[in-house]
Amino acid sequence: QALAHGLNKEMYAKNLVNGTPAKGPFTEELSFGYKGEDIYQYDVDKANEILDQEGFVDSDGNGIREAEGKDIVLKYVLNTGHGNDAKNVAVAVQDDYKKIGLGVEVVQVENYNDMVNNGEYDLVWERWTSAPTADPAYFIEANYLSGAIGNKGNYTNPKIDEIVEEFRTTFDKEQRDALG
Repeated sequence: QALAHGLNKEMYAKNLVNGTPAKGPFTEELSFGYKGEDIYQYDVDKANEILDQEGFVDSDGNGIREAEGKDIVLKYVLNTGHGNDAKNVAVAVQDDYKKIGLGVEVVQVENYNDMVNNGEYDLVWERWTSAPTADPAYFIEANYLSGAIGNKGNYTNPKIDEIVEEFRTTFDKEQRDALG
């Protein structure tokens, strides 16, 4: 939550990539996109409060919080083929996270597949067409289902797994949109 509150998505979208700020995996322009308020709006104070509550503090005064006595420096990996948008967002994330006491090491490589597959990252710039079929099922299953090949962060959420199962037996467009 602190990491999400620490990202100025509105600025990234409008000033860096000429897009729409993310509030979920799908843009609100899609029939199944989330249209409500962003529950993780940019809020540096909230991000700092959460990190403080969790015991991540800067005990040595260098501007970086520590975990288990070591500075928290997140490895942000991006592919050189993703162009200037990826680099610009990485620098912006680095700047935003400095405001909440987190370091970010930006690592740009020609091919990050091995690094990602081996879990040698904390953040990764990935470019997906999240709705190539105008249906939410493919993207959710490929990236968020427990154990899915595209779920490189090993995300696990029983509710998401249930939704994927529902997709497999739900064929009505409105019902599928609601699941998305």
